[in-house]
Amino acid sequence: MNDKFSPERLFEDLTHAVAATVRDVLPVDAQEHLLAAQRELWLALTATLEHHADHGKRKQTPGQRKKSAARKRPKRVPVA
Repeated sequence: MNDKFSPERLFEDLTHAVAATVRDVLPVDAQEHLLAAQRELWLALTATLEHHADHGKRKQTPGQRKKSAARKRPKRVPVA
């Protein structure tokens, strides 16, 4: 894949553009708060992607049923 159009590169460029704008407009405390929020967002995204990547690799033993088969959908409630 071309590195110029990768999602990581796009996000990095967007982050730099927003940071340059924010630096001129927001006070230092707000900038620090946004930086901490960005780190938390990256951590959550990474954890979610790792969870879903690991989830697909698990093998099902013959005696196990799939979770989706065991779940039942709730009944629809008519809205008057």
